[in-house]
Amino acid sequence: MKVLQVSCNDLSNGGVQNVFMNIIANMPDCDFDLVVFGDGDDYYKDEFLKFGGRIFAFPIYQGNNKYIAQLDRILWIFRLPLFIFCINRKYGNYDVIHCHNYFESFLCNFGAYLSGINVRISHCHNSADPSETKCYKLYTSVLRMIFKRYTNVKIGCSSKANEYLYGDDNDVLVINNFIKVNTWLQEKRKYKTPDGKYLFVHIGRFCYQKNQLFMLEVFKEISLREPDARLAIMGYGNDEKKLRSYVEENMLSNLVTFYPHDYNKYQLLAESNYMIFPSISEGFGIALLEAQIMDCLCFVSDAIPENTDMGLEVRISLEKTTKQWAEIILKCIKDRCSYCADEKKINKFDMRNIMKKYRLIYKNINERS
Repeated sequence: MKVLQVSCNDLSNGGVQNVFMNIIANMPDCDFDLVVFGDGDDYYKDEFLKFGGRIFAFPIYQGNNKYIAQLDRILWIFRLPLFIFCINRKYGNYDVIHCHNYFESFLCNFGAYLSGINVRISHCHNSADPSETKCYKLYTSVLRMIFKRYTNVKIGCSSKANEYLYGDDNDVLVINNFIKVNTWLQEKRKYKTPDGKYLFVHIGRFCYQKNQLFMLEVFKEISLREPDARLAIMGYGNDEKKLRSYVEENMLSNLVTFYPHDYNKYQLLAESNYMIFPSISEGFGIALLEAQIMDCLCFVSDAIPENTDMGLEVRISLEKTTKQWAEIILKCIKDRCSYCADEKKINKFDMRNIMKKYRLIYKNINERS
């Protein structure tokens, strides 16, 4: 079976890229090619090429002029379907196209429809962002209204994600993001989990959506009450300079440590007690699964989908102040023994179970077409 995966971006070390790279690695009976956008980060490039697939880069404007960038994005309505059409005609005869690029997945699937690809999947990994402009909302509304009909498999990592991309469409599937449960359990045994300490962790791309400045403000309040508290932050992104500046200006440098995005995640989580994850919007949040399997109690915003909870989540409203967040967190830490991970819920997210669902989608839809 030939499958064309479409990234939401480049091949950086992100959550969406992790999902489709795991699909590629665990379906050896399929031949995968990949579409990326622009000449961005290529963290996964060498790993992907080991599977023998081709990478097609869709050219995009990468300059700083926002008006040209907006015009270029609008022109995707014409350029992107043609790009997919030409790839399939020249290289493909693909059985499946699996798109992870949100509303533009409808454009890809329109091109796939015109070129004869039978299984056309849109896969949403995020929920609505409150910061979206009216112009962007209009653009996405046009894409949904005109091009959604050419997608015949609609997937999201949560009901919130599905509502964001597909509106009130009922013909949708929720497929949980996944982790290699056995691998995480094996890694967990290698490290000593600290006991009775205030060791916090956060993992995620440094951006507005992840709300990390708010997280640092919460941690500052915690440190005022518990001077032994420490925070480890792992990731990268456009907001890194802003976050580091806040740490320095508020004299938190001795309490907060930044780790690169490719640091040993198993070790970092195993050697932490608690995670702070106050996202403004979130499709799923796979870092929360990883943290809970390592026995981290996770303090999350009410924007996080509820299906990430494996028994070790405490939901806190973003309407509460940073002081209130700190007070709730410290109170829950005192009652830590009342929280424990649910093994049945953990197994729901095991990669082996989720991969069976992808196989059925790829195969069964193809047989019905």
